[in-house]
Amino acid sequence: MTTWVEKIYSLVEQGKSYKAINILFKEIDDLLCEGEFETCNESLKTFDLERLDTSLLVGLLSITFPASDKLSYRPEMVEKIRTRLENLAPDRVGRLRSM
Repeated sequence: MTTWVEKIYSLVEQGKSYKAINILFKEIDDLLCEGEFETCNESLKTFDLERLDTSLLVGLLSITFPASDKLSYRPEMVEKIRTRLENLAPDRVGRLRSM
């Protein structure tokens, strides 16, 4: 697992989701901008979605949306996030249709 993913978990546990989302967006954006789609795809597989709060879950969907067609794992991740959000924030699940 990458150290930036561990840093995200640590920040979420400390209640610092705003800092965690900054790291998430920077790291994923860097990979996508560099055309490292397979590396990004593999990074997505490492996330323990149970350790992310709703902001990070939605952030993960948002930052990967533009590269949806290049990230083979993303459809599976979307379904896992949908299931997680059904438990955490059912009111946010309906918005996932476009993601």
